[in-house]
Amino acid sequence: MLRFPLADKKGMRLERKEIRQLLAGPNLLRLAFIDGGAPVVHPVWFVYEDEKFWVAVDKEGAKARSIHESPDVYFLVDVSSRPPRGVRGRGTARVIDDQAFATEITTKCVKKYLKTARTIKAKEIIKMGSKSCAIEITPIYMASWKF
Repeated sequence: MLRFPLADKKGMRLERKEIRQLLAGPNLLRLAFIDGGAPVVHPVWFVYEDEKFWVAVDKEGAKARSIHESPDVYFLVDVSSRPPRGVRGRGTARVIDDQAFATEITTKCVKKYLKTARTIKAKEIIKMGSKSCAIEITPIYMASWKF
């Protein structure tokens, strides 16, 4: 089971229930990776299941290309509302070139962030799964904080 050490000495550690709520909520995951030798950070929709982050991305895009080249990533999920809190950490990412699975992840994200898969916008986003791949992020280290 993944441990969640304190991320900031001046803060407090989140309880497991608070971490689950944070990761289940409609918060963005900021995914950092190396692209062409330079660090890049992209905000992405995600689902967190079985101690892994799952993201669907354009299979021809920078995230998929860069992660194929270097699987080391850093991530952050936080909120600035009271109390400010979040989790951050390092992980290993893997690109899964499976359009059906990417569509499944896209659908889960649409339901999480839009609360439905039935609107026109939701259906348009889900269709993007056919041109996507899935990214599996396995945390190596993940710390939490709240102030």
